[in-house]
Amino acid sequence: MKRICTLTLFACLMTAVSAVRVEASSTATGTVNVSSPTGQLFPSSIHYVATATTTCAKGISAMGIYTAPYKLAYVVKGAKLDTVVHLSPGKYDTVVQEWDNCRSAAKTHVAVMVQNATTALALETANNTSAASSFQTQSNGNLGASNVSKVDIHTLLYPAATTEIYAELQPWFGDKRHMSVGYISWDPTQVDNQLNDMLTRGVTGVVIDWYGPADRTEPTTLAWLAAAANHPGFKVMIMIATLNGAPLITQFDLDKNYSPDWNAIQTATSPNIAWIFQGSAGFTHPVTSGSYSWMHATSTVYGMDYLTKFYNASMQAPQEMAWGAGYKGFNDTLASWTLDRIVGQQCGQTWLQTFSEINSY
Repeated sequence: MKRICTLTLFACLMTAVSAVRVEASSTATGTVNVSSPTGQLFPSSIHYVATATTTCAKGISAMGIYTAPYKLAYVVKGAKLDTVVHLSPGKYDTVVQEWDNCRSAAKTHVAVMVQNATTALALETANNTSAASSFQTQSNGNLGASNVSKVDIHTLLYPAATTEIYAELQPWFGDKRHMSVGYISWDPTQVDNQLNDMLTRGVTGVVIDWYGPADRTEPTTLAWLAAAANHPGFKVMIMIATLNGAPLITQFDLDKNYSPDWNAIQTATSPNIAWIFQGSAGFTHPVTSGSYSWMHATSTVYGMDYLTKFYNASMQAPQEMAWGAGYKGFNDTLASWTLDRIVGQQCGQTWLQTFSEINSY
């Protein structure tokens, strides 16, 4: 998911600087020039910057800021002023004033209006994801529950993209075979939270790793099907789905771990099934209808070599489906099945590079 730093707004103010008016009790005259604040919105911590000049041969004695009549909030020796004044919400006719050594003074009015806060630091930094609030940042680079941009992921694609975006979903959290992340994958409330979170980020649906109806993760699949029924348009693929009315089946590492006779499989099933394989070789598979890209967990260039090879192969098979990939990185060092494979996140740059790779085709 694309992580973006947010700006926190405490309070805003509007300013207007009046014309300089000189008041003098002797023949010396002075001016006060205020360069900040100006007529823009600011945080409630108002930055004042001003300088003063005078015809008094003895020079400027001091400068100060009044936030109300007879209420001197700040004073400094010399002809320069640079400070921050904190004000509560309300309207103020502040005054920046200079006093010279000839007993003369000059001042400039700076009207400000400080508005009530429209948001707060606690709100802007609170967990706005479906991750458990108890989830802490891990040593493998997984960020703890926090505030993540809600910008639609489609904005990372080429202009006017309507591409469907699916999240690959592992159903096993809460199973003792896997690490604890603070929630149970098959909890209906958690599933609904995840689904709604995905919708706010432009995700079309999920592809669930399915281990069969007898596996302990089967309740997760059933919970997602039930949740999706309440959200028309959100799609759930269980590695088996339909495409234009025809069955679509994906697989993961079957050819790597076994030696299936795919022609026999197709004959025993149906020639109408769209078989989707993995990686660049998937486009030339004997019974293929397309392929999906995964990620190269041992790549020294963040998997970009794998993606380039995949997209180049897809361009040679325009009649087949090509499922691109976006990922933030990879690190299995905390998993029970670890092979100590690490693809760095580069402070979010790996995530952005995967989308740039897609956009180059």
